[in-house]
Amino acid sequence: MSDTPPSLPQWYAELPSAARSEDFHQQVGTAELLLCERDTKQLIISFGHAEDTDHPELDWPAWTDRLARDQGWSHLAILAPKGTWFRDPYLIQTLEQLRDLGFFKRFKNVALFGAATKGGGFAALAFAPLIPGATVIAFDAQSTLRSASVPWEDRFAPQNPSNWSLPYSDTTRALTNTARVYVAYDPFERCDAQHVARLPDKRITSLRAFGLVDDIGIALKRLGLLNDILIAAVAGTLEPAEWYEKLRQRRDLYLYRRGMERHLAARGKDTLSAAFVTAFRKRTRARKAQVEAPDRYPPGQPRHKHPAPCRQISPMPRPHPRWPGGAGRAPLAMSRGLRDEPSGFRYLSDQYDGRVMGFEERNEVTLGETHPLAIGMAAFGNRAGLPRALPEDFRFHVVDETSRGAVPQIRPNPMA
Repeated sequence: MSDTPPSLPQWYAELPSAARSEDFHQQVGTAELLLCERDTKQLIISFGHAEDTDHPELDWPAWTDRLARDQGWSHLAILAPKGTWFRDPYLIQTLEQLRDLGFFKRFKNVALFGAATKGGGFAALAFAPLIPGATVIAFDAQSTLRSASVPWEDRFAPQNPSNWSLPYSDTTRALTNTARVYVAYDPFERCDAQHVARLPDKRITSLRAFGLVDDIGIALKRLGLLNDILIAAVAGTLEPAEWYEKLRQRRDLYLYRRGMERHLAARGKDTLSAAFVTAFRKRTRARKAQVEAPDRYPPGQPRHKHPAPCRQISPMPRPHPRWPGGAGRAPLAMSRGLRDEPSGFRYLSDQYDGRVMGFEERNEVTLGETHPLAIGMAAFGNRAGLPRALPEDFRFHVVDETSRGAVPQIRPNPMA
């Protein structure tokens, strides 16, 4: 072990001193260990990549410790550089020393949680023999990268053979003494399915996550499901039926759409892929319309079957339109900006001045239907269309970062 501990990650440094075991914080080979000891009822061990430290979404030890604090769990974070797959002889030696010293036996329950891609799930499975009776939660895990054992695995950079001759290099025999093992994976990923097939079927609970590729943990975070799922898994009460019921919400995630497009394209299912994307966009538009539509009936107001007749009101003169101001969102003045030039268009919006600007998409070409939008799009190349598909949730607007404020009223030009 190194005599000089490395600098503390932000999430660890901000903990109360009573929760930090700074004398335990050590650099062991290329890996780093951090302990937050709170209670002896539950210890959770997380695995993360050193390069993702303090990343808002990829720092798994930071996320795990926030949950551990809320639950009163103790937490041991293990960090290693990307690409090492936690294959470090000094790390292995240190974990074996902790086992021999009875460190893990101090806790009534221990769970290993691996969500970091390219190593986190593998490490959670591989180190399970060090802690008999542990619960394991592994996302998109590989069983090994020893080429002789998995010659079909060709997705990752060439590995140092000596690293995969170390102990705990193959998970197929690592789960004998575990309490429960949850393995979440995308069955459409051929290699991941083959890795799971190598594991002892009677020892694992398979949690299939179709279409999420290696973003299972990120998807669960974005859906707000990961806390409940991990709490249930740590307790050993998570069942596949609950997993699948919760995971149905993924159908509205762009991560899911992207993963399914990838899977369908790889299988030559272009027609099915197009239909899938169309359905996804339709749901997204319907969901946005539901959120943005004002409630016709304020709280407490009765909902009449037949609305009362309305008296005629003279139309009010429409105010002179103004585009939204602000840096990076100011509009390009229509009188001088509808030209294809370096400082010209950024994007077009489907809303302006409280009105919907009509557009549609045909054969991956976006067409303008109302005068301001059609004129703007025509200026790209003397045609009312853009030769590219609309990104999801993309609001069109004629924009220039240097312009803002009022713009002249736009009227169709009969000579155009």
